[in-house]
Amino acid sequence: MVISMAKYRKMMQVKLPLPQLIRLHIENQGITIEQLAFMCHVHPSTMSRWLSGKRAITPDAIVSIASALNRPDLVDEYCHSCACRCRMAGRPKPAA
Repeated sequence: MVISMAKYRKMMQVKLPLPQLIRLHIENQGITIEQLAFMCHVHPSTMSRWLSGKRAITPDAIVSIASALNRPDLVDEYCHSCACRCRMAGRPKPAA
């Protein structure tokens, strides 16, 4: 199902929970959860648990999903880990 741009813009004005936002991007790009799982190198059941809210999405998983969906804004918006933002920008992780 493809969502109209007007509806998409309206939905983006409200901060959606991350799993819902990922599902929205999946639908807009016309891919399946299984395809996204493959792109992120995780089992489809893991991806399904993340998107259903049964399991928390780790910062590294957010980076992987954002990269697969070509949406670096997901990292900026939902991941507050400096290491993840550095990884998404292609920089080495800062020393602890």
